[in-house]
Amino acid sequence: MLIAAGMIFTIMKNKPDKAKSENLTSTEIDNYFNSYVEKRKIVQQLVLVEQRVNEIEVREYSFKLKNKSVSNAVLEIRAPVTYNYYLDFKDDWSFLFVNGVLRIVAPEIKVKEPAIDTRAMKTNIMGGYMILDEAGKMEEFKTEFYDILKTRAASPDYIANIVEDARLSLAIFIDTWVKSELRGLNSQPVNSILIKFKNEEKFPLLGFSVATGKL
Repeated sequence: MLIAAGMIFTIMKNKPDKAKSENLTSTEIDNYFNSYVEKRKIVQQLVLVEQRVNEIEVREYSFKLKNKSVSNAVLEIRAPVTYNYYLDFKDDWSFLFVNGVLRIVAPEIKVKEPAIDTRAMKTNIMGGYMILDEAGKMEEFKTEFYDILKTRAASPDYIANIVEDARLSLAIFIDTWVKSELRGLNSQPVNSILIKFKNEEKFPLLGFSVATGKL
């Protein structure tokens, strides 16, 4: 392996087959691998929830002649997709510790780009008689599929589905890493942790109990 100026250059050689070598015939395969670092950046993010969803997206086309449907095609894409919801440490945070209660206003939950398991992706065309160029439309559908998932991942419905898990995940993180620092600053123990995300109007009625480790 050779490494130089952001480039990794690897040469892998497979040894000739012994049995074939004895018969004076052999096949040698050389594999060459090049990797160029295109971009590197420092990220300061805390992933709170990882959610894997079997996404099913359906699109229907209809071909009409004189306002009468003569053909229709239903296109379907199925794929397992992983969504990672996180907080950015560079965003604004607020901490207030009073009477054993630690109140935290955390940044708004964000989502990383969807990770589609392309190996398990399946497509299906139902109906149609080649009138609608079903194969071509499926290719268009596949190119749009990622943007559809990206929009859906950040939708209020998807965020609402994971927000309580995110709140618990953050509370456990705070309980593990921040609470010990507070002990050095204040002799009063942390009894509970209340977390409100920036886009929420008020704190939840019940907080994370340090004693039980639950919300």
